[in-house]
Amino acid sequence: MLRVGPSPVISRLVRAEFLDPVVRDESCLLTLRWQATGPAGSLFPVLDADITVTPHAEDAVILRLDGSYRPPLGALGAGIDQALLHRAAVSTVRAFLTSICDALAHPEAADERAPEHPVRRWIPDPGVP
Repeated sequence: MLRVGPSPVISRLVRAEFLDPVVRDESCLLTLRWQATGPAGSLFPVLDADITVTPHAEDAVILRLDGSYRPPLGALGAGIDQALLHRAAVSTVRAFLTSICDALAHPEAADERAPEHPVRRWIPDPGVP
């Protein structure tokens, strides 16, 4: 179970399922699916994604997420997503990646959710709105 959302105040509990990590050369690939839990869980998008961690320098890695999410409610949900909810989805994924960066940079504090530990280097992809 993970708590995800664009901010700690606006978050949702999701069930995350991971496949075994795949190590190739120097990179590690982790495939995941997350789905909101509870009675209203079907009203939230489902995310399928691959997270890749690749060494970049002596003290840095590149963290990449390639994925897609499916808005609920079919065509109606897709229209609402396009008009309003896409920004929340992007913010949620960015917050999730930031928490991964924080855990990688400070593994000793990963369980404590220590906000005083800044992410050393989070550079958003310029192609993502």
